[in-house]
Amino acid sequence: MSFLLSPTLELLRNCHAAVQRGLQFRPILGGGFHSVLLPKATCSPWMGDRDFRAAYAAVEKSTLVDVYRCYELWQLVAETAKAGAGDLLEVGVWRGGTGALIAMRSRTDGTGGTVCLCDTFSGVPKTSAAGFISITSTAMGS
Repeated sequence: MSFLLSPTLELLRNCHAAVQRGLQFRPILGGGFHSVLLPKATCSPWMGDRDFRAAYAAVEKSTLVDVYRCYELWQLVAETAKAGAGDLLEVGVWRGGTGALIAMRSRTDGTGGTVCLCDTFSGVPKTSAAGFISITSTAMGS
């Protein structure tokens, strides 16, 4: 574990120094706010999960989801396997990284179901005032 401590401390020192110099995070990407998050938690259960680490290494370049959330997803798929065989669905795919992670865990657990990845390629459909999805000819592909 000591091999991780030194680079982590160096990163924290550099970030602290940047903030002390007056670093400010500005709105980017269409008005959204983005910044570097430095969690204080040190618990990293995925470090002891060889299967997860191999799966994450295979998909990390195809997802915007960080390792914390990918591990949570990995664990959630394991929980669904306890209910028996069944299919899994991911809505909103981007490049398929988390979908591949779901499929790898499902295969590892032997659930035998199909993993379906779905995307609109144009954003999430708007809902009506009554709370129903408004299906238009554009959403239907015509």
